[in-house]
Amino acid sequence: MAFPVGAQTITLTGTFPVPVGGTARAGRIVLTPSATLVDATQKAIYSGGGTLTLDNAGKFTVVLLCTNDTDVQPTGWRWRVDEQPSGGPRRTYWIDLPSTLGPTVDLSTLAPVSAPDGTGGGSQTATPTGPAGGALTGTYPNPNLSSGTIASFDPAGAAATAQTAAAADATTKANAAQTAATSAAATDATAKVAAHTVASDPHGDRAAASSALAAHAADSTDVHGITNTAALETAAGAQAKADSAQTAATTAAASDATSKVTAHTGASDPHGDRAYADTQTATRVPTTRQITAGTGLTGGGTLAADRTLAVTYGATAGTAAEGNDGRLADARTPTGAAGGDLSGTYPNPTVGKVNGVAVTGTPTAGQVPTATSGAAASWQTPSGGGTTIRSATVRITDGAIADLPSAPAWTIAMTSVGTLLQCSIAADPADRLRLEADFMRIGTRFLDWVLLDNTGTPDEYGTTRTSTPPAEGSPSMYPSTSFGYVQGSKQFVVAARHINAGMATIALAQQGTSSGKVYAHTTYPFELTLTNIGPEPA
Repeated sequence: MAFPVGAQTITLTGTFPVPVGGTARAGRIVLTPSATLVDATQKAIYSGGGTLTLDNAGKFTVVLLCTNDTDVQPTGWRWRVDEQPSGGPRRTYWIDLPSTLGPTVDLSTLAPVSAPDGTGGGSQTATPTGPAGGALTGTYPNPNLSSGTIASFDPAGAAATAQTAAAADATTKANAAQTAATSAAATDATAKVAAHTVASDPHGDRAAASSALAAHAADSTDVHGITNTAALETAAGAQAKADSAQTAATTAAASDATSKVTAHTGASDPHGDRAYADTQTATRVPTTRQITAGTGLTGGGTLAADRTLAVTYGATAGTAAEGNDGRLADARTPTGAAGGDLSGTYPNPTVGKVNGVAVTGTPTAGQVPTATSGAAASWQTPSGGGTTIRSATVRITDGAIADLPSAPAWTIAMTSVGTLLQCSIAADPADRLRLEADFMRIGTRFLDWVLLDNTGTPDEYGTTRTSTPPAEGSPSMYPSTSFGYVQGSKQFVVAARHINAGMATIALAQQGTSSGKVYAHTTYPFELTLTNIGPEPA
């Protein structure tokens, strides 16, 4: 069930690796709020906590209520974290999860805080909030003593009476001081206003204006040569003169342009391009030459002079074949060296390769070229009434007795020196491949057989029969000794996407990060046999 719509939530994550080796830690995490939480807005009551089990990677992810959701009461509550890792120390502390941390936060980034009652769990202290009670009044964090509390310390009321008298005396003195200050300020302001009014130039603006006028008169004399500024040109007069000058200039320009355009139009070749074009045409136009049917093109084969061309048809050398020439319909036997998967010469080449792989040996009667691996082919006699049943075996012994490489996701198993535990066999689409294996294993790794695609990537798992890997591997190779197993051969059907250079490959896949071994050692070899029994009969 999801949280009610409107509830403020945050996603908490965590990872618990073993400090030695970094493998995943097993165990659980218990998360409990410090109080029963009530959300009247969303109509929800939250009580008790919850337990999270660490996954195979030692991780957990969970959605929790934010501790600063204003709709959730009581305020100031916190989350209690109880770490219970298997084989590790237990730890209990408190944390805050306000929405200001973002949509997701990791447990490793949070510092423990004090318990809601202010004790233990960290260096922070929770600030109380809400209405004060008992001997206090008002609200936290700044309450006051209630009147009842004050009265309990002054049964006769003397303190209260003295407090009232002191307050009254302070008010009287403050009022008197304010009255005196107001009167003095009024008197001082009256005197200053009177002095300001009778002053000849209280702001100094008259003197400033006189100085500016004198400077302007001097500038007029220096710039215009006019001592009397009244003689300066007015704006209207200057505009009239400018308009008159512009009209005269426009008229003169129009008259000049008209005469020049007229002269340009009447010129026979104003740009000189006609004369240039005539010169180029005279030097580039070739003389017309004729080719007339006759006795053949003579005189060197150029067209500097008229030429005669004749074509002779026939079946002899030096003649051209006509469209109905019988030679154009004759069949031709190929000759020359054969290539590709053929050897020898035409018209009788022989098979030299199978899918690019050279065929070794000399064939005898009834034998056919057959690929025995991805890099070898030989002449073999078909068995089974004309159906060739192929088999291929791999025996791997180069690995030390060591754990498989850690594999959080499914991957092809390999030895300690990197040899992949797989086998390839020649195959065509629709062929059925059967596998038989002989090896030892220990540990808790999940195992399954997988048919690879033409890039070497797992494409079909033996347990799911799809590209989706199984959750816990093949049932007959489950890593537990408490079960009995029935093991047998496994069969895959090859598709075109599984073939690379004529070969299909089946491998042992593994998944897990804890201890696990598959033996491929000289004392304990790994053997895998593939048999191609061909397509399903019609």
